Amino acid sequence: MNDAQIAFLVLYLIYAILILLFHHTFILYPFRLLTTFLHELSHALACWISCGRVHAINVYNNEGGVTSYVGGCRSLIVPAGYVGASLWGMALVMTSGGQKTATGAAGLLIGMLLLSLCYAPNRTMILLNLT
Repeated sequence: MNDAQIAFLVLYLIYAILILLFHHTFILYPFRLLTTFLHELSHALACWISCGRVHAINVYNNEGGVTSYVGGCRSLIVPAGYVGASLWGMALVMTSGGQKTATGAAGLLIGMLLLSLCYAPNRTMILLNLT
């Protein structure tokens, strides 16, 4: 392994330890809400892909959420939350390596957050978009 790979692994280990230490604190609260949003967005995307209609994407301040939809393939939509959130996390980590890709991923994330405001925005969703 070269120096860059060792530095990456050490920094990733430090990152993982900090996440475990501060997971249930107010410091990481916006990130937990963002994870809930990505989970609910994944349900909505699976619904749209399977020709369903999404009525609402809600994220609540207790870190819960619900996506209201009609139609679509239920066997595709139900597991899409956890699978999609994992894939979004993977994509954000992979694109964080370069300035252009990180900027593109951040722009996509901002676009998805703004799109979610079209589907029954509540107070928590508005605060998530502002932070």
